[in-house]
Amino acid sequence: CRLYIFFLSDFAHIYYSNPYFTVSYIPTTKLFLSAKISSETLMSSVMPALILIFLFSISLDELSIVRIASMTKPITSLCIFQLIEQNLISLETNLQDIDKRFSDVKIIKKTDNKINYIKPKSNIKIKHLLNHTSGYGYQFLNPEIKYLVDNKLLQDLKDDGADFLDAPILFEPGERWNYGIGIDILGYIIEKISNKKLNEYMKENLFNKLGMNNTTFHLDDTKFKDLAYVYNYTQDQIKIDQERADEQENKINKTFHAGGGGLLSTTQDYAKFMRLFLKEQNEIISQESINLMKRNQIGSLEVKRMPSVDAELSASLDYDDNIEKKFGYGFI
Repeated sequence: CRLYIFFLSDFAHIYYSNPYFTVSYIPTTKLFLSAKISSETLMSSVMPALILIFLFSISLDELSIVRIASMTKPITSLCIFQLIEQNLISLETNLQDIDKRFSDVKIIKKTDNKINYIKPKSNIKIKHLLNHTSGYGYQFLNPEIKYLVDNKLLQDLKDDGADFLDAPILFEPGERWNYGIGIDILGYIIEKISNKKLNEYMKENLFNKLGMNNTTFHLDDTKFKDLAYVYNYTQDQIKIDQERADEQENKINKTFHAGGGGLLSTTQDYAKFMRLFLKEQNEIISQESINLMKRNQIGSLEVKRMPSVDAELSASLDYDDNIEKKFGYGFI
């Protein structure tokens, strides 16, 4: 499960780190803790941290800004459904029909250090990008993509720009589920169709309407004081991870708006977004689209555990394969 913990009290300096989660603490009394845990690690890894946190009474308030990473994906997915409802695209629209950039996407096959490319038999459709069955992967989860990045054959995700969207796919579209850059491509498609930057489109069509005033790809200078720092725990000391902090601050104002993981937001703002999926009616999107996003859209395919191939970028997607999991158009 993914665990989010927020405390509303006076501040104290504290940090606890292990492979399963990160604590981000703001010196002006704010903390954000994000964890991806399995039940067997709950007692051994998480409980010590919770005890420390309660002892030191760290807090987070409604103005605290955090990097929401892949929680950007459902927002981008909803915006795609807005375009579908305007009949600008459909779930069956071929990606290459929107942008010829994707007309020659190949399947990558890697044997030892030898790379081969195969032309896919079928086209990538909007629905494949939404439910992660397009074949696209991530450099931190798929060794083939990591090899390309390590050998400077593909842009690193950490760098600015859209060239990482030129990645090959790993299998025939629709063949299996694989977490990847598909939602980043959908963000690019939103810009292509709307002729607006993704931040501008989302602000006009979603954030302003819901009152999500602190959600953005570009953080205003006056709000940096509310941004959660990135801390590291090394040699029994708690320190700001300056390299990661610099990297994150540079990422905040990138020219490329990553629909798969670039937004900053607050707990209050994201709650406003999630309430859309609890209401029967809203002015943002139809109930039919909401239902499509929430239902299983991968049929008999399964969401499987995916081990990390780059621990510096990501932990493993450590799902319990004994529990059946499905994916909709934006949500697991």
